[in-house]
Amino acid sequence: MGGKGKLIIGARFQPERNLFTILVSDTGPGIPEALKDKIFDIFFTTKPTGKGTGLGLSISQNIIKLHGGIIAVECPPSGGTTFVIELPLGFVEHPDEEPLFI
Repeated sequence: MGGKGKLIIGARFQPERNLFTILVSDTGPGIPEALKDKIFDIFFTTKPTGKGTGLGLSISQNIIKLHGGIIAVECPPSGGTTFVIELPLGFVEHPDEEPLFI
């Protein structure tokens, strides 16, 4: 966002689904469509060398999966980005997929 946008964080509990939903949104330019499939890949970054390792979203996704949750991204054509995190209340036996690393 280059220090010019807004960051909005919200959370809610859906008792009928026994699920917490966390929304992290910004008013930045959004994520280009061509990159949306890559943003959770380990070491993927759009930052210049020395300015980022590309681990943040990959690690976040793995932690969320370990807790039986999911993370998704929404980027409307008008700009901005929202990450939607869903986490179940209580113990989940095993995630559907094995994490890349622990």
